[in-house]
Amino acid sequence: MRTIKNICFFYLLSIQINYAQTPAIDSLIRLSNTVMTDTTKVKLYGDICWELMAVNISKSLYYAEKQLALAKQIHNNPLIAQAESDLGNVLNRKSDYPNALIHYYKALDLRQKLKQPIKEAGIYSNIATVLMRQNKFQEAIVINFKSLKLFEEINDKNKQSLILGNIGNIYYELDQNKQALIYQRKALLLAQESNNPSSEANILINIGGIFHSEQNLDSALHYYEVCEKILLKNNLLYALGSVYNDIGKAYSDKKEYSKAISYFDKSLANRIEFQDEYGIGLSNVFIGELDIKLKKYKEAISHLETSIQIFNKTHSLINLKDCYKYMAQAHESNGDLSSSIKDYKLFSAYKDSVYTTDASSQLVEMNTKYETDKKAQENKLLTTQNKLSEETINRQRTFSYFIITALLLLAGLAFFIFRGLKFQRKANSIISKQKQVVESKNHIIEEKQKEIVDSINYAKRIQFALLANHEFVNQFIPNNFILFKPKDIVSGDFYWATEHNNKFYLAVCDCTGHGVPGAFMSLLNIGFLSEAIKEKNIEEPHEIFNYVRSRLINTISKDGQQDGMDGILLCLDKANNQYTYAAANNEPILVSNNVVKELPKDKMPVGKGEKMESFTLQTLNLEKGDTLYLYTDGYADQFGGPNGKKFKYKPLNELLLSFCDKEIAFQKEKLNTNFLDWKGNLEQVDDVCIIGLKI
Repeated sequence: MRTIKNICFFYLLSIQINYAQTPAIDSLIRLSNTVMTDTTKVKLYGDICWELMAVNISKSLYYAEKQLALAKQIHNNPLIAQAESDLGNVLNRKSDYPNALIHYYKALDLRQKLKQPIKEAGIYSNIATVLMRQNKFQEAIVINFKSLKLFEEINDKNKQSLILGNIGNIYYELDQNKQALIYQRKALLLAQESNNPSSEANILINIGGIFHSEQNLDSALHYYEVCEKILLKNNLLYALGSVYNDIGKAYSDKKEYSKAISYFDKSLANRIEFQDEYGIGLSNVFIGELDIKLKKYKEAISHLETSIQIFNKTHSLINLKDCYKYMAQAHESNGDLSSSIKDYKLFSAYKDSVYTTDASSQLVEMNTKYETDKKAQENKLLTTQNKLSEETINRQRTFSYFIITALLLLAGLAFFIFRGLKFQRKANSIISKQKQVVESKNHIIEEKQKEIVDSINYAKRIQFALLANHEFVNQFIPNNFILFKPKDIVSGDFYWATEHNNKFYLAVCDCTGHGVPGAFMSLLNIGFLSEAIKEKNIEEPHEIFNYVRSRLINTISKDGQQDGMDGILLCLDKANNQYTYAAANNEPILVSNNVVKELPKDKMPVGKGEKMESFTLQTLNLEKGDTLYLYTDGYADQFGGPNGKKFKYKPLNELLLSFCDKEIAFQKEKLNTNFLDWKGNLEQVDDVCIIGLKI
């Protein structure tokens, strides 16, 4: 059974799912009631709408409508455009597709008038989502390629990945699996390059669906299960309903029915919990199909009737087709031949309305147009040249007699011209040989460069394997985030954790250099930290730093080099619930009771330096609700903003204070977004590493 199960189902994955209204939402609502500026209030309504979308869709709609009404009242077109778009998102989430499209197109019109191509491209993507959910492939194809072109122009790989995946889904629905897989693999590569787990998960489930349709069930299950792990790891719970459906269908096709019904039930529970009406319809279709296999015909009919009611409301023709096919089978097996014939007629009618020759031909036409648009300028130039050539021929014909006369006069010079050409050919021969030599050397250089890059990429895998596993850190401090952005492929910054003698250690360090030299230093320092704790049984953080410094000096500083690292080593004594730490040049930041505290540090590196005293053991008195931040200097030293200046530490600490009461995953996303906005088109100057720990 082909169903549009994965077309942009993850468009809300960036929301961190909660099961009740969070303190963050309550705080935003209280703030909106006290703020005086209308423009600020409009923006707050938008934030509240977004936060509520995965928690309480009715309340989300209420605030979206308030946002739009106030934006119109103050006649602010950018805010009206955003409000129209937000209201479209809520209606999309509610499966109210006709009204969602009305608001999306209003937002699109305003973004075009305001000349905001990035925002315009985003709205195209949302419109395509709705059209595909309604199986309006011809319209969706046009919109998708418009959106893709805009995202290519601004080099937004994350959004390109989303659109390529959607185009792949249309190929899939039109039984063109080979082309669908090509687009999905392109999308997966871009999602991985842009480090977007939600997009990566979406594409993995799409690829699994392609293998599933070809009955390659083991490969399909592999992709589904990898997708499930990514969603759970990143707390993207809303999308699990779709994945559970696919896993259940694969087990059903393998005739492992007990596993299948288990996953279908999990999917339906997830869809109900998040008020996903469209998803509820899909889950009931799958359960109904399985009930037929198990000869539970009355139960199957009940589930399918639920799905038909939903898909009639959302105008999802392709899913109605599947519903009536299974409904016909259930009625026939249950002895109700009259109802079965009626259902088969409806199945045939919907099948004809979905799979039309026009849809396939228009897809091919749009794909060809996309591939050839890049050559359009070249063709235009060629046409112009041909036209000029025709005009030249006409002029030559008019003055042919004069040309003949001129040629006779020039005949005497032919000998000299011939001799010059001979010398020119000889020179061209020499140049050609030299060019071949240069091209050969360039090829060798390119091969060597590829070998070097491949080696560094492999080194990245080794380095990342040694970094602290997020799941391991969760065992000791569950409420945490890790923002890690290497400047190059490999990094001089590192975060590392271990457990020994009932104590948990977490290090956040910045080694001398970045890139390959920094990565070598990071591996050396990780080895010395592990040696101090695991082999030498040194327990106190300051003594561990003392030991690592001694090992560095004896190993690499014999000739006077001052290579080493700055960093923080945190220790949690689980028996006493006591936190201690040592800090070399980098101080921990504690936010307690809405106050930022820069904790003590030693102003010397772990390595050879001007000051060589013993590191100090510091004790932390933490209370529930406190947030501890450990970071290196990369974020504060990043150049950007309107004047191309450093971000600096004080604004960083103020930024941490501004959202310390929010969910930990929200804090990570805000830090990342703020960093990218600040950096803009400038180059990243250093590795970035920030860890947040909510006590």
